[in-house]
Amino acid sequence: MHKRRNPCDLNRRRQFEGTPLRFTRIAVATLIGLIVSVPAAKADPIPVEPGSLVLPFSVHIARTSGDFESLFGLRVHRGDTLSGRVVIDGPATNDLIPEEPSHGFYRFTTARFEFAVPSGLTLQSSPFEPLTGVVTDGHFSSQFGRAVDTLVAESFVGGVSAQAIWIDVTARALVGDAFPTNSDILSGFGVVQLNLATPFGSLNGSSDPAPVPEPSTMVLTLIGAAMAGRAARRSRGPATPSA
Repeated sequence: MHKRRNPCDLNRRRQFEGTPLRFTRIAVATLIGLIVSVPAAKADPIPVEPGSLVLPFSVHIARTSGDFESLFGLRVHRGDTLSGRVVIDGPATNDLIPEEPSHGFYRFTTARFEFAVPSGLTLQSSPFEPLTGVVTDGHFSSQFGRAVDTLVAESFVGGVSAQAIWIDVTARALVGDAFPTNSDILSGFGVVQLNLATPFGSLNGSSDPAPVPEPSTMVLTLIGAAMAGRAARRSRGPATPSA
């Protein structure tokens, strides 16, 4: 004789079947927060070592999707201002692609992105997740209709990707593809763009009134970062975790 199912049992089964997915999203979000963020009690910036290169940014958010409250400690919306800085404590590596005279690609294992938010979100680089610096001297920009200089910092730590771009529309800030060692270089850069992405959301913004990242610049930067990563792996060989 066929046994009739109890509707209560079916409801409990549906609830149980939906639990793993919800638990996975919560667990991953918690893990990302533990990896990349500083607890609220330590929201003050990490002290900057003497001689460090400090590259500040402040942008108006143009687009945002997903949840950033767990990372920032507050909700963000289009039009909000997001500020922070990139701090580079150690020297740059040699240019990883020296045969390209107008683009310089560098790695930093002692550098970090700091965001001025209640959580004190910090993306700290390491030998296994270095910060990448890209210098472009006189790249033609269709967004501005002229050659521009760009200085880019990119980081990927614990599933969070951050990219800050400083742009000089007069193409006078940089001379050659050497990575700057003095933050005074930023006096020549008038436009800042920021892109941030996590498994659960993304946002971008700019200090420029027309805050739309230029696709060609983004593609060039991402290709350059990939080339730098491959060159770095070839130069240092297999990575061996330290004890």
